[in-house]
Amino acid sequence: MDMVSIYGFAGGFELGATQAGLRLIEKLENAGGFGMANCRANRHLLGDVWPGQTVDPSEWKVKKGQSPIVIANPPCSGFSSMSWGVNRATYGMKAKINSCMWDTVNTAAQIAPEILIMESVQAAAVNGLPLMRQLRERMEQITGYRYHMYHVLQNNGALGGCSIRRRYFLVLARVPFGIDPPAFGPPATLRDAIGDLEPLRSDIMQAQKYRAPASDWVKREGLLNPAGRVDGHCTADMNPPGMARLLDLMKGDTDEVQIWPQNRCLVWALRTYYQTHGHLPDSWHFKRQSGVWADESLIAKNFEMGFTRPKRWVYDLPSRVVIGGAMWLVVHPEQDRMLTHRECARIIGFPDTWVAEPLAGMRGLEETWGKGVSVGAGRWIAGWAKAAVEGRPGELTGVPVADHPRLAGHGPCERETVIDVSKVPKAEYPVYTKGGYVYSTVVDEDGEAVAA
Repeated sequence: MDMVSIYGFAGGFELGATQAGLRLIEKLENAGGFGMANCRANRHLLGDVWPGQTVDPSEWKVKKGQSPIVIANPPCSGFSSMSWGVNRATYGMKAKINSCMWDTVNTAAQIAPEILIMESVQAAAVNGLPLMRQLRERMEQITGYRYHMYHVLQNNGALGGCSIRRRYFLVLARVPFGIDPPAFGPPATLRDAIGDLEPLRSDIMQAQKYRAPASDWVKREGLLNPAGRVDGHCTADMNPPGMARLLDLMKGDTDEVQIWPQNRCLVWALRTYYQTHGHLPDSWHFKRQSGVWADESLIAKNFEMGFTRPKRWVYDLPSRVVIGGAMWLVVHPEQDRMLTHRECARIIGFPDTWVAEPLAGMRGLEETWGKGVSVGAGRWIAGWAKAAVEGRPGELTGVPVADHPRLAGHGPCERETVIDVSKVPKAEYPVYTKGGYVYSTVVDEDGEAVAA
């Protein structure tokens, strides 16, 4: 069954849908083609019948009836909590970046598919539901068909993934659509996802032989390369002084104190280093563009800093969200370095056969891993879309908006339901202790760590 992809970026959605049995016949990206190179380098997994268009959306060429299914992942920054924290003026239904959602619907409507799936953050449904209704209205105006609107709230951790990543699929369907409740167990841990990569060098993009056994989760997801090699296990090219400063903090451990323990951010590391040693490393004594000394300024304001800052993740809990800047912001739980391309790809659900080495040196490669759909979530929703087109929808079709606590405030609308599978199975994880800290072992239905 054919599909067209709009704003698929680095290929997670396309790959998941391909694994679900769909065939990619066209990939549409804006001028510049963000993520297009990733997909072209992996035609061995995505097929080779799609030409790919990287032009202004007004120049995209499609035709009616081209594909029964259209998948899309337009930028979510209009509703992202990170956008709210940076610039409130860009947040919400009037954000300029939402023009990409209109691009998606205007183009999909020319195809008039039986099902359109558009992924975004859950706030696009919770806070932006009126916009979603407007998009459905535009779809119906152009196509002349009536589409039922399904708001699918999901969590990668509830769909077999290793990350607590709450997201939203807007499904517009002119055929009956439904799912069966997911039957996956508790989410895998970050160690399950990337632990077997620890013995490898983390500074080369070239393929290396596996040196440690993979977890059951990696095997179940089919992430291992049958050839016995994995590429892309290389950290990002960072500002050398900046990386050196982070490493200097990590080297400040004493027998009693771990400067940068798991689940702590840069602010904690700076404060702990200063409290332990009475000063910051020499590398932090540099002048900023404003002319002030960095260490003196940080000490004066008790090390408070911006919204986005490096953090060391917890190995024995499910992964957090890989964002576009993850390769500069996530410190490996036990090794003194940042995450690698391959580790980010594993967390998103890309198999080790998804090559990265041919893209070495490509500008923007680091950001592409966090700009897309988790492979497993894409496979799950695409599988149900395919089943619906084949006349085999699942039994769960959702509840009216008025019956869902998070969306009820928007009022009812005809042909509109909510399917919520965003709760992860409760689980207990091994107690982790290091540096005097004991980490929680219980993860609740929202995927959050709570007191053991």
